[in-house]
Amino acid sequence: MNLRNLTTFDGSIGGGKLAILPPESTIPSPFAFAGWKTQARNEYLVLTGAMVKEKIVSALTPQLIMRIVSQVLNVSLEDMVGQRRFRNFVVARQMAQTAMRHFLGIGTQKIGDYFGNRNHATVLHAIKTVGDLCETDVAIAHDYDKITGILKAIQVEEAEATNARFTQPLSNPQ
Repeated sequence: MNLRNLTTFDGSIGGGKLAILPPESTIPSPFAFAGWKTQARNEYLVLTGAMVKEKIVSALTPQLIMRIVSQVLNVSLEDMVGQRRFRNFVVARQMAQTAMRHFLGIGTQKIGDYFGNRNHATVLHAIKTVGDLCETDVAIAHDYDKITGILKAIQVEEAEATNARFTQPLSNPQ
């Protein structure tokens, strides 16, 4: 789930009262909470910590991204995480690192940990390299677009499932 859609009324993530917020197009900036707090309370399902029984977990994980990249590029996970420097292994590794940063927003050091304890600077280099390669190499751009298309489809499916669960109207007990 995109964490921009799940935010507490005080602007922090987790704890406190949670609400499914209106679509981003209706919110001018992530910091514009004050003007629509009442609207969110009135029009969207409000949950307190006691009411939330299940932990909200994103369908996209680093392991899933690595598996998708390895399948699309036909490279084994061992080769993608390993130390070998064949071009197809390196490109797969760099695309997976870039996708993790883009879709999960996790730090470069943590991404490096998933790839055999690589340095954060290596991950930054990978992100820059994938951007450059996508501009110059049509085949790599096509592969990266294919990977991002799959990941976006997973995000959309996850968002629809979450909205179906959490935007049900509250029953009014009398």
